[in-house]
Amino acid sequence: MRATRKRRDDLKTSLIGWGAYIVLLTSYCSLYNPIVAGTPADVSGSFLYVLREWAIWWFLTPPVLKALRRNELDQVRWRVSYVQIGAVVLLVSVAFRVAVDLLTDARGIAAVIFIYMPRYLAVSIGLVLVWHFFLRRNHPSRSQDEYPASLLVDNGGATRPLRLEYIEFVSAAGKNVEIRSGNRDYTKRATMKELQDMLPPSQFVRVHRSYIVNIQEIDRISASRSGNDVIVLRGGRRINIGKKYRSQLLDSITKTL
Repeated sequence: MRATRKRRDDLKTSLIGWGAYIVLLTSYCSLYNPIVAGTPADVSGSFLYVLREWAIWWFLTPPVLKALRRNELDQVRWRVSYVQIGAVVLLVSVAFRVAVDLLTDARGIAAVIFIYMPRYLAVSIGLVLVWHFFLRRNHPSRSQDEYPASLLVDNGGATRPLRLEYIEFVSAAGKNVEIRSGNRDYTKRATMKELQDMLPPSQFVRVHRSYIVNIQEIDRISASRSGNDVIVLRGGRRINIGKKYRSQLLDSITKTL
């Protein structure tokens, strides 16, 4: 049901966004003829021209949004996934234009690529940016079953899945994060913010700019000699609590009681 709703939302976004763009561009082309070219306005001709040029994006946008969402959930670093998805959609869109022009004997392959590659490159970049700055942030909160059950982590040169319930805490380590599970430390190439987005907030909480802890691993909260509160985990590890994270920590613990 949730997946169906998301598909409808993606389709609606594509229809409204590109529909508005096509209407505006048709209006511009219709006004261009009498004002600049001195010829009668041709609304239907302008509409068919614009539709031929841009209708492909009505169909490309929903799968692109789906791919961007899936990559976010699958823990792919967003910079890499954005470039990959943008490159694929650019190739597909240009290939479509090449096929259309070859079938209609309008232009040669080189001319089509030269004309449409810059246009569609700009559209591909714009679509990814719209997702990153608007649609992604405005996405409703994910439910528990939309988070991954495991993380892909590195250990001794090998990559393996690590189930979330076995994670005790996560700490920042430069451009990577270190993940503690049992008596082992694993690494993952991600920022603390990126990793926090991968973990369900009902199970993990940020307690410091450099630490995320599994709520179930918290034994108690106590005061240190410096007067700051610290978390004592079941394994005995003590982690300082950042002042701006204290209220969020208490709220998270209260919700699990």
